[in-house]
Amino acid sequence: MMLRLLIVVAMSLSLAPCAARAQERAHDNDIVKAFSDICSAAIDQKPDIEDAATAHAMVGIGPAGATVKLGKLELRTFQSTRTKNNIIITTMTFADAREVECRGISPTAVERVELDRLVRDLQLDGQFFSPNASLTTGYWKRPGIAPLVLIRITSTPTSTILIMQRIDGGSAGSDANRN
Repeated sequence: MMLRLLIVVAMSLSLAPCAARAQERAHDNDIVKAFSDICSAAIDQKPDIEDAATAHAMVGIGPAGATVKLGKLELRTFQSTRTKNNIIITTMTFADAREVECRGISPTAVERVELDRLVRDLQLDGQFFSPNASLTTGYWKRPGIAPLVLIRITSTPTSTILIMQRIDGGSAGSDANRN
């Protein structure tokens, strides 16, 4: 009886780190869904960015989580309350154009299956390529011509960076069209 108890305890202790690592990976992969929801809202200029961040346990960084304006640049940052994942939204307004970039950063690798799901869910046109076994990268375009939205993904064994970029040309940067 005592031997069985010791075996059960030993097995529980040996499996606990595996379960903890699996839970960490699940939280770290939250960056993919957070990136999809928050960055899509930012790129599409939807007013519910804060709601999307809250739904993913991310809080605004800075003065009350507000957008910080630095001349022609606007910056808004969200950080996960559970992990070290970040979402950074920058908008640069030029005289004749505007660029909105939303960057998701995770200090861990994201499994390829999660990245494939993101590409499928967003219905992207492009491809992954892996120049070596430890690097996964890819480039895509969202369907349609306007607005032009490009997506880049880079995942290494130690980090993942997801970038969604919208470029508006013509009169998008004029005073009449600024938000």
